[in-house]
Order: sequence, then C-alpha cells, then structure tokens
Amino acid sequence: MRGCIPLLLGVLVLAPADSAWAHARLIKATPADGASLSHAPESVILVFNEAPEIEFSGIKITSPDLALVLEQTSLKGPNPNSLTVPLPTSELRVGRYVVNYRVLSVDGHLVEGRTSFSIAPVTP
Repeated sequence: MRGCIPLLLGVLVLAPADSAWAHARLIKATPADGASLSHAPESVILVFNEAPEIEFSGIKITSPDLALVLEQTSLKGPNPNSLTVPLPTSELRVGRYVVNYRVLSVDGHLVEGRTSFSIAPVTP
C-alpha cells in the first residue's frame, strides 16, 4: 500500500501536464484531405483541437505546377479553433493543390502540416 502513494501522486502531478502541453493538431480540413472536387472551392477551412495563435499562424497554397496560389497570415475562421482562407476560384484550374499550414499552439510550439485537394476535369 505504501508503494502506491508515490505512484498515485506521480499520476496526479503528470495528468494535467498532458493537456497543458498539448500541441495544436489538425482535426478537420475543408475540402477534406485528398478530396477530388468537380469545381474550385470558395475557401479552405482548417479546424484544430485548440485555438491557434492567429497572429502567428498562416496558410500557403501551391498549384499543380508548384506555383504559389496564396499565402496568408492572420486568418480568422468560423470558430476560434479554425483558420479560413478565401480562394481565387476563377484562377484555380484542374490539378492537385497542396495546403501547407503553420500554426502557433497556445503552448508556444509551432506546428506545421499539409493537406491537399484536387480539382478534377469535368466529364460530359
């Protein structure tokens, strides 16, 4: 029984640290990662498990030929845990687009990742 007390105290001390030191993690992307769309989306929305520090976060989107389509920082989404970027729909053509994101977690860590979507040719 005596050996259990230090173990229990260790668990109690470490348990809150897990949530306090968690990094922002992408939980949803719209368009979904790997989605094949029949037309250009109006925006990209990234939702995270916690609110990123907006002023230190950004999204960069590249086209099928790897040209920069859009690079934007200080983005606000429909809720505090999201980032939204409106897209120039008239400029997007058929092919795969890569969405690179970089967000600052509330714990001060930069988190980078990517997602992608494709615009498929319209078939008659």
